[in-house]
Amino acid sequence: MLCFMADAPKREPMSMPLKVLIGGVLGIATGVFLGDEASFLAPVGSAYVLLIQAVVYPYIIASLLRGLGGLSPATAIKLFRRGWPFYTGLWVLVLGATALLSLGLPYVEQNVYTPQPPLSMSINSLLNILLPSDPFSALSENHMPAVVIFCVIFGVALQFVDNKERFLDMLETVRMASMQFWRWIGLFVPYATFALFAASAGSMPLSSLPKIGLYLALLLFCCLMLALWILPAILTAFVPATYREIMHDLKDGLTIAIATSVVAAAIPYIVESTRKLADRCNIEDENRRDLISTNLSIGYVIASAGSLLLYLFVLFMSYYFGTSISLTDSVVLPIVILLSSVGSSVSALEFINSWLGMPQTTIHVYLETGMLAKYPKIILTLMSLAFVSILVTLNFYGKLKLRPFKLARIIAPPLIVLAAGAWGIGFLERSVSQSHPLSYADFSLSPQITRNVHAHVEDAASDAAVPGHVAAGETAFARIERTGTLRVGVFDSSIPFSYYNNDHELVGYDIAFAYELAHALDVDLVFVPFQPKNLADSLTSGLFDIAVSGLYVTPDRLRTLIISDSYMRSDPALLGQPHVVSRLLSRDAIQAYPDLTLGSYHEPSLLNRLKDRLPDVSVNVVPPYASLPDFSSVDAAVWSLVSARAMAKIYDGVAASVPENLGDPFVYVYYMAPDSRRLHLFVNTLVRELKSVGWHERQAQHWLDGLGDQHREPRWSIMRNVLGWGVDETEAGAGT
Repeated sequence: MLCFMADAPKREPMSMPLKVLIGGVLGIATGVFLGDEASFLAPVGSAYVLLIQAVVYPYIIASLLRGLGGLSPATAIKLFRRGWPFYTGLWVLVLGATALLSLGLPYVEQNVYTPQPPLSMSINSLLNILLPSDPFSALSENHMPAVVIFCVIFGVALQFVDNKERFLDMLETVRMASMQFWRWIGLFVPYATFALFAASAGSMPLSSLPKIGLYLALLLFCCLMLALWILPAILTAFVPATYREIMHDLKDGLTIAIATSVVAAAIPYIVESTRKLADRCNIEDENRRDLISTNLSIGYVIASAGSLLLYLFVLFMSYYFGTSISLTDSVVLPIVILLSSVGSSVSALEFINSWLGMPQTTIHVYLETGMLAKYPKIILTLMSLAFVSILVTLNFYGKLKLRPFKLARIIAPPLIVLAAGAWGIGFLERSVSQSHPLSYADFSLSPQITRNVHAHVEDAASDAAVPGHVAAGETAFARIERTGTLRVGVFDSSIPFSYYNNDHELVGYDIAFAYELAHALDVDLVFVPFQPKNLADSLTSGLFDIAVSGLYVTPDRLRTLIISDSYMRSDPALLGQPHVVSRLLSRDAIQAYPDLTLGSYHEPSLLNRLKDRLPDVSVNVVPPYASLPDFSSVDAAVWSLVSARAMAKIYDGVAASVPENLGDPFVYVYYMAPDSRRLHLFVNTLVRELKSVGWHERQAQHWLDGLGDQHREPRWSIMRNVLGWGVDETEAGAGT
């Protein structure tokens, strides 16, 4: 028996990719089963990722200083000369593929024009990201370009310093300790994969998929084409290795990087792959290891091709929000992306947003898509690091052999496939989507907003209050308590505050607030139509208790009514034909425009503002903006940016512009009658509370930026939606 056991073949240990695959599959299954309840596993995965990231900066800093400081000036110059063509080629390849794919995005005419900040201000903002005035602050703010530039300058300076060996040995110790730390942590990859995938699969908002589907499809296609076809195929045109051999050496690193969402975890595998090819090319040099590490440390920062896909996101957001990019900016944008996107893409996006005048919601969309977008970016980044590590190392030692005809045969087919893919994805998008993504007529109130509130709209406004609604000497709040009804005055043509959608439902930002107010008061809701000119009389007579619908502060209204805290501000804007408003981006440009006539509806404060700010410009009074002004009598109409932008998105052939120095912003409030002090206090308290819990931001993203309802319902799960576990009676009764 013992002999039999001794002769039994030993079982081969399970490979790391297989362990990670099993962990990932089990994690996804757990997330689908538990849904949001799988969030208890998130700290486990987060702890692992944080441990991996904890040594990224020590490794990068130590490798750059040790590698560059240990080189002679002649060797450093040689490394630069032998390396820059491949870095440049990688940048051109990735940005070029992105530009090619962006042709699949449907063309949308620009409908909002904003003045760009001065060039000096833009350059200074970019320099703050790039230059290391304080390397410690750059570290804390994750401005990796500044950290790398500091290390490169300091490392080059070390080349001219004597007696630096002990310092270099210390840096080598830090670098090797970082590598060993990653090896230890790598043993727990399968368990971390399980936790990360379970938490992601359980919490990923499925509702976000439709509106970002085009971007994710383009991103995935671009990354897979570059990472799994183009880059490794180009390597085979230079090095003595087949596609299968290259991918075999990198598969473990690729698996670990995807599982942990940290590219740095794959660095040891890229080093080993480069070493194998160096051995095959008979490169014997005692400084080879240092050179590989130095080059890879530089590449980790400037050759992380996944970060360059920010270019695709910016182009997609330009299409999504209808803010087309000028020809000049289109030429400069790839360079700005290249310089600013290293390290923290969010910081780069904040700069680009300000530079191009795109909505701040762009940051929200980027973060929302991050969970789905990170995996294809990781694949591309790892392959780009292997690409420059192998090619620069072998070229440094003169071991590359270019096969131009093979390279041409390799490059041509994927470029054709990229172009065809861009056309196909764009064709599919145009076939499925019949309208611009921002379609106010399709917006609706979520069930979460209208829950448990009985509401209806009166057919038309009357000149007197409903019989029995108003009692002598009764305050508005007492009247609401007695009748169990909140009467809300609405002007139903004030997009995006209150208007009728395609289903003839009264919707909008202020309508959503009215429901929240009725819910907080635990009363029914009645919407009473009114005209702005009758606002004061309607409130004081008790026709309704509070007025909403995008009403801003004016001196006349302040004299007779009380107002809530401000919930929104909006800059003055112009609405008109694109060829006109695109030239009216400043007060000086407006006054210099020949024979310009502006339109404004009859609001004394607005007319006085125009007279003070634009004394030499003719102003015609037009009807309230329930529909487009008659542009045969005026060149452009003055309105708030919020409303002008909405009108420009609804009607073809019109656009909005935001001129500089046109005056103070419009301040939006809710109006109440003078006897409404208690209601006034209640409304202000609710406004502040909704702001503090993020309600205001979510509704603004929905009604102003068109991102859909941002309320987060519990994720679908087998446990909750199939088995019914964890569903309380209220939810069950509501049909959730």
